[in-house]
Amino acid sequence: MENVRLQKFFTDCGVLSRRAAEEEIRKGLVTVNGVVADIGLKIDPEHDVVEYNGRVIKPTVAPKHYILLYKPRGIVTTLSDEKGRTTVADLVADVGVRVYPVGRVDMDSDGLLLLTDDGALTERLTHPRHEIPKRYHVAVAGVVTPAQLGALNSSFLLDGYTTRPAKVSVVRAEGGETVLSFELYEGRNRQIRRMCDQVALRIRRLTRVAIGRIGIGDLVPGRYRHLTQEEVSYLRGDQSAKPKTTRTSKATAPKTEKPKTEKSKTEKSVGQAEASKKETKKAQTPKEAKTADSAKVTRAAVQETTKKVLKAIKNVTTATVNKVAKEAKAVMDAKAAKDEKKRTGKKTEQKEGKE
Repeated sequence: MENVRLQKFFTDCGVLSRRAAEEEIRKGLVTVNGVVADIGLKIDPEHDVVEYNGRVIKPTVAPKHYILLYKPRGIVTTLSDEKGRTTVADLVADVGVRVYPVGRVDMDSDGLLLLTDDGALTERLTHPRHEIPKRYHVAVAGVVTPAQLGALNSSFLLDGYTTRPAKVSVVRAEGGETVLSFELYEGRNRQIRRMCDQVALRIRRLTRVAIGRIGIGDLVPGRYRHLTQEEVSYLRGDQSAKPKTTRTSKATAPKTEKPKTEKSKTEKSVGQAEASKKETKKAQTPKEAKTADSAKVTRAAVQETTKKVLKAIKNVTTATVNKVAKEAKAVMDAKAAKDEKKRTGKKTEQKEGKE
């Protein structure tokens, strides 16, 4: 259990309000491990002994709540909004307890958002050192060039901070747009949108699809579910836990028909086709059989050659992409150096002008 301030401990135990607890502490009526306590003192509820008016106050361990929400676009990631807009808190109001967003998903974006009342887990998930990646699917207009893809896999300078390289790949390209997969280990403000803007890509839709191994599954926008114990253990750092990346909710689980013992029409057709092939083979003359065997050998040789060619093409493509990525990074570094030189020159001119 994490350390908490003494006055909050009284509130969590349902003994005193925070303000009343502060007043009682001022009066010297509260001790921790036999020593009169001060306001603001932090304690470990599991190990420290807190006494009030000679009575030991024992902590109450309330169950924690872990929610996975599919946040729709147009909903703000906050518990209250001064403009009266719908918030994620409105979507999980029937959970019955106050849960807090872990990180945020932009109003113009949608996808997986975790909410919990477990402060320790929130800190773990939002700190980059814990290496829990977040994955997004981003639809952009047009075709993504190798140079643009290489640049997206490089570091970016955002607000004076150099980001860690993201893992970006093409999911599919069709209908005048390309869907990219982004995997990030940190979350700068509107990072993906700013990265795409720097390489001249226009985003049409941005969806967070997973946090680590936990995916959004078959949830629909606006709906939520509770995390399983395996998923919570995984998020806490238990690598032996194996949460399913997709999970069918009870409300939308498809009905599965029991398999019939009788063979289906497809199975019968396959069996008939196999029997027909055997009969044809029996009816072949020795010369026809030799010709058929020769054709099989030729087909096998063609397939083997095709595999070698495809492997060679893949190696060349990988080398090309790596080369383009290096060139793109060199261009971006040169541009950053040039911009820095300009800024330094302007500062020098301003200083000379003042003198």
